[in-house]
Amino acid sequence: KQRKERFYKDHPEGRIIVKNVTPIEQAMEYALFVAYIYENKEDQKENLPKSSGYAMEVRDKELSISKYGTEYEGVNYSSWTENCEESAVGRALDNAGYSGNKKCSLEEMQKATKMNKTMKTKNENDKNLSFLRKEISKKCNELIDKGIYKVKDIPEEMEGIIGIRKTTETDDPVKLNKFRDYLEQVIKEAK
Repeated sequence: KQRKERFYKDHPEGRIIVKNVTPIEQAMEYALFVAYIYENKEDQKENLPKSSGYAMEVRDKELSISKYGTEYEGVNYSSWTENCEESAVGRALDNAGYSGNKKCSLEEMQKATKMNKTMKTKNENDKNLSFLRKEISKKCNELIDKGIYKVKDIPEEMEGIIGIRKTTETDDPVKLNKFRDYLEQVIKEAK
């Protein structure tokens, strides 16, 4: 806020233009914004920004937990879009020479820590999914060896229980585990 005030004091005809460039199909997953700083309306008319700044915020899908163990809504739980917009403006102002105190804010440090944790979790989840898919493939091959060929499709009576029709329809480990359990049951019955 203070940097915006400084900018408009220095450039009364200045403009801060922000655009949401998030692909519509990803809007509930993350936000991506770009902000442009124009020192006057002529620069804006000629599309000659003094600076620009991009920002991306990933939506929190779970409540955060405080150091005291209580759940709370982190800023990106309900306001990832607004947070992203302000981040883009902040970066553009910084690039235009309206920097803050040269130190990372608490929020920036928390975001970096969270992103690191999110990437680790994603890599672990990818490994788990890869393992599950290999295990499901192995069980499918066991059934094919026993003469049961239609194992890539889940019978309709199991579809409601498992929550998917084909393994290719999900990356949800819970559903894939249910599918694996189903295949194990079919293998037992085939013996």
